[in-house]
Amino acid sequence: MASTETKFSFVRLGKSGRMMLSDHRALARAVLWCLAAMLHAVAPLPASAQGYPARPIKLVVPFAAGGPNDFAARLAAQKLSEGVRQPVVVENKPGAGATVGADLVAKSSPDGYTLLFGGQTPLVTSPSIYAKVPYDPVRDFASISTVTRFHLVLAAHPSVSADTLGEFIEFAKRAPGKVNFGTAPSGTSPHLAAVLLKQTTGVEFTVVPYKGGAQALAAVLAGEVHAIFEVPFLVGPHIKSGRLKGLAVTRASRYADLPNVPTAAEAGLPGFEVGGWFALVAPKGTPPEIIAMLNSEFRRMWNTPEVREALEARGFEQITSTPEELAAQIRTEIPRWSSIIKAGGVKVD
Repeated sequence: MASTETKFSFVRLGKSGRMMLSDHRALARAVLWCLAAMLHAVAPLPASAQGYPARPIKLVVPFAAGGPNDFAARLAAQKLSEGVRQPVVVENKPGAGATVGADLVAKSSPDGYTLLFGGQTPLVTSPSIYAKVPYDPVRDFASISTVTRFHLVLAAHPSVSADTLGEFIEFAKRAPGKVNFGTAPSGTSPHLAAVLLKQTTGVEFTVVPYKGGAQALAAVLAGEVHAIFEVPFLVGPHIKSGRLKGLAVTRASRYADLPNVPTAAEAGLPGFEVGGWFALVAPKGTPPEIIAMLNSEFRRMWNTPEVREALEARGFEQITSTPEELAAQIRTEIPRWSSIIKAGGVKVD
């Protein structure tokens, strides 16, 4: 990139006391440079960003309503709306491991009026699980910011004769393939946590993906499946009431709201830390000025004690990032999870 540094020299006088011709030219060039710099400084915003946003923004959530992702999405929509001073309307578009909603956004006009509340599922794991995904998670989106990170709780129906993670693994060993997990859709963090538990322990579980986390929770509460991996937001109240048994949390420390549920490491499975994240992205080709503005306004409204407390009450962690950091995260995680998915034989045609 050319240097913006400009060097000025003193004007030299000839014997007559007049400026030399070469000095006239040098002075003229310096004056023209100064004028150009001044005009650049007061230049208006690029046409793509002028007046944006002038109408409501649509935030596509590629999951069913009522789940933990839906809560985080609606909170993000509220805060982004406050920042840009336009309504941000949530539209749930579940299906095919969150790829239906993601594809809708990927094919939308790159004008900043259609965004995706994406994350690990549509942007990292689903392209490795589904045989035909109509978008490329790296090529077809422009990253805006991460939104939140979360970990999971392993909970079981009271009829399961196990009160700890170790006892649950032994319970499953006695009936290979007959102990089942109800999870959120294929490619979600709860689904892949069950897959990873199979790989880590060598125990054969049956994993049953549901349309959403709320549906999987209903199944385990009804005794249709033995266990579930989900966020504290969904399973915590049922653990406290005794309708579910809390066996382990998949992070390095216990949840303050579930102090009696040990970490997986404490329960005898060190290193078993599984979670996920959500993020905001736009269609590729969205003007950089709009991406920068959305990132700035979202981070300004999101990084507050009020938001942190609301998230932590539901087991989420408050995080944000630059667009570049989010893009790098997506590129890094795709091969990592692809190898886990391949080893687990997870595939949907």
